[in-house]
Amino acid sequence: MKRCRIWGLGTLLLLLPLVGFLFTQCARVIALSGGEKDVMPPRIVRTVPANGATHFTGKRVKITFDEYVNLKDAQKEIYFSPPFRWPYGTTLQGRSLVFDIVDTLQADVTYRLHLGTAIEDLTEKNPFRDTLFTFSTGATIDTHVLHGTVRDALSHDPAKGVRVMLYREATDSVVYKALPNYVAASDAEGRFRFDNLPAGVAFKLFALEDANTNHRYDQPQKERVAFLDSLVTPLPLGQDSLQAPLTLDLFTFARPPLVLTSATRPVPEEIQLIFSTSTARSLVLRDSLGNIPSLVLEPSFSGDTVRFWLTDAQLARQDSLFFTVQYTGKAPFNDETRTDTLRLAYSFAKPDRDSTWVLLPIEQRLSDSLLRIAVLNANKGLAVEDSLRLELSSAVTRVSEERLYLLPDSVEVKLLPVPEQPRQFLLHAPWKARRTYDVVALPGAFTDAFGRTNDTVKLRFATLNPSQFSVLHLTLQHFPPNALVQVLSSDGKKTLLRSLRVAPQATRLDIPYLAPGTYELRIVDDQNANGVWDTGNYLLHQPPESVRYYKNEKGQSTLSLRTNWEYDVTVDYTILEE
Repeated sequence: MKRCRIWGLGTLLLLLPLVGFLFTQCARVIALSGGEKDVMPPRIVRTVPANGATHFTGKRVKITFDEYVNLKDAQKEIYFSPPFRWPYGTTLQGRSLVFDIVDTLQADVTYRLHLGTAIEDLTEKNPFRDTLFTFSTGATIDTHVLHGTVRDALSHDPAKGVRVMLYREATDSVVYKALPNYVAASDAEGRFRFDNLPAGVAFKLFALEDANTNHRYDQPQKERVAFLDSLVTPLPLGQDSLQAPLTLDLFTFARPPLVLTSATRPVPEEIQLIFSTSTARSLVLRDSLGNIPSLVLEPSFSGDTVRFWLTDAQLARQDSLFFTVQYTGKAPFNDETRTDTLRLAYSFAKPDRDSTWVLLPIEQRLSDSLLRIAVLNANKGLAVEDSLRLELSSAVTRVSEERLYLLPDSVEVKLLPVPEQPRQFLLHAPWKARRTYDVVALPGAFTDAFGRTNDTVKLRFATLNPSQFSVLHLTLQHFPPNALVQVLSSDGKKTLLRSLRVAPQATRLDIPYLAPGTYELRIVDDQNANGVWDTGNYLLHQPPESVRYYKNEKGQSTLSLRTNWEYDVTVDYTILEE
């Protein structure tokens, strides 16, 4: 018996570490492995008030889910329609999302709560799919609907997250000063939908890329807008398929006040004026006595910069010039005319031998400098059908064509001034393809008002090889009176590569020298015939200029062009999607 007890105690002592190890392992928390991954989004299991409740007068909305959830982008995704004047509180309490309403609810109105994609489960981040949750402060739930799409006015790309708003009041100023009566948001495809609208009400429809989420158009420099000029009326649920398609084209109208922002005198004979917009026109420059000095006007391509070139040598030699400039441009509501006083001082600096800057007197600047000549349009080669565009460093008053000649061909060159560009000329000759040319300008070829001329200049350029490119022959049908055909890149960026004006009543347009690749075609209804696409003006009820994109009979929008091929394409404007 004694031996047996001793043996049992020894055995127990030997087993104690093993037992402790086993208990330690049993106490360790180990993550469960196996099983399917949770891919189910959260579900609503209870709401207070109940979905579709009427005669609601409370101040709290509570939505309970079947699992714990997380909030993401709540300020952007969650909203009530109609919107509230005062912010509401949003809190997570266990599995419930609680909204505490501060504002006074409107009488006899159906409210809808949009959760968007703000809700996701806590573990796997599965997003909640927005569902219809409504309640009414009246006796019934409104059931009329309205839907459409929002897109960029120029690219036609769908616009996501844009606030689309309905107003009972139809005045223009309502979008600035008042909250909308109802609000919706566009999805990733640009689609929007209003549910639970009242019957028999015509609304003003307005879309806003609401930068500060206050439901007001108060940042025109940042916020894109879209509008319809006619009122819209919702249809009963089930009949909304009868609604004509509603498309809202977003644009930015960011026109600053019409002002002169800069007036400088870079060289003695040049006055450069820069305006805040590209709409400045009817420019008149007068001296202190009210007289118009002898000068030449040179507008810029963009229209916001103009240059005056003095042709009066005595005037150009004065250190300071005093002028008034009067100009007219389009303001938001009507044309506006302004007058500014200018004091233009001039001093020209150059480095001396010690690399320090010294002032060069006007007289020396005018007598020492030569006219410089540059080629503007042949960096990548010149098409044989084109003219060489030359630009001088000052306004030219006299041209001697006999002092221009062409190498290696001894042919007569023809020089034509470019309208409204006193420093530019078009030089034309019977170019041959795949050739390198030198245009030689001898001294005296160009002379300005101060007697300055060019030095001997040799301008080298090459002509293109047509066989390395493609040609597009377009047959035009039912085009508007003023139209632009634009060639775009097909990489998704829609980069503008060519823009060609269609002549009135034209039925054909050839586009040569297109590099092999894929392209898209855009047609712009250039209503004001200014050669560019113009954005809209909400205050003047002007929508953006209409844009359409070419698609073939199979619905394909891209054109694939191969080297040394010519393509015939028919474009019927009336069947292109607006």
